[in-house]
Amino acid sequence: MGSRELWVLGMAIALPTLGIHLANGGGITQKVSQNLGLRDGIVRIYNQNAATYNVYAILAGFWTSDADGKGVYKTGEQIITSKVTIEVDEAAKTKIINLSFNDESAVQPLQELQQADKDADIYSNGELTVDFPEDVKIPIEPNQITTAVLSGSSLKFSYCSLDSAIAISERTVCSRDS
Repeated sequence: MGSRELWVLGMAIALPTLGIHLANGGGITQKVSQNLGLRDGIVRIYNQNAATYNVYAILAGFWTSDADGKGVYKTGEQIITSKVTIEVDEAAKTKIINLSFNDESAVQPLQELQQADKDADIYSNGELTVDFPEDVKIPIEPNQITTAVLSGSSLKFSYCSLDSAIAISERTVCSRDS
């Protein structure tokens, strides 16, 4: 077998392998968007996968101030990015649970929820009406997005980790869910 035939054979193996690799990665446009960190392509990948898969952002850049890297942050404010890529991981499990805390502490039901699935990342969204808003203490986490806000007697959670929601709720009596 001559060198030309080896080149033809090599190309005949390489091209289908490249095609399979691109097809499994979402196509050439998606691969290019990922490798170059193109915003439109990354947003498209996120929108296609976020409802059914765990999607993680891999950021290259720097913090605008000191931060420990554990929490919820906003790019463009707390993190100045030079490149963003997306990693689509295993299928996501989404469960919506409505809890009521009529004149009771929210801690017990939240702890039971936490114990039911110890390995899960659980986030709370919603609004509670509290009896004594002056007793609600929301810790200030520097350089992070605010995930709990008290406005009058209304306590609002937005992607608040369950650990944080429990800590905030320890001295809170809820008069009703909103």
